[in-house]
Amino acid sequence: MKRNYEALFGAFYENYFYFKSEGMSGPEALACTCEAYFGMDKRGEMEKAVLSIAEGRIHLTHSKIFVKSKQKIIDALNSLDLNKLQHEIAPDDYQDILERRDLVLDGIESIPVDYSPNTRYYYFEIEKDVKNYFGILFNEVSHAG
Repeated sequence: MKRNYEALFGAFYENYFYFKSEGMSGPEALACTCEAYFGMDKRGEMEKAVLSIAEGRIHLTHSKIFVKSKQKIIDALNSLDLNKLQHEIAPDDYQDILERRDLVLDGIESIPVDYSPNTRYYYFEIEKDVKNYFGILFNEVSHAG
């Protein structure tokens, strides 16, 4: 079972970074990754735990989190059936999942929330355009002087 547990974490992160490499913003890439795993959390407590933790860990790297995503992750992690989970995985993996769960639950509280599901996708585009503009401006000024 250990291989499946680690493989699921790895596959989730691999999909996320694939979407990012395709030019998507962090929230877009995470949304696409979550869609790819839609329904898998119904297979068992291990899948529910791993997918919720992986999604939460990625959210910890973002500047904001959509309010409903935050609540979904908190609810999923707090509703894990720890008895079922303990029977599905090895004792070391169980401890690892609990530690990762606690890390996400502690960290997610401090992430500012975003109340608009559409606006957060534009942050990336605006930031990219502003950096590009100032990069061009900087190059023009440095070549003129």
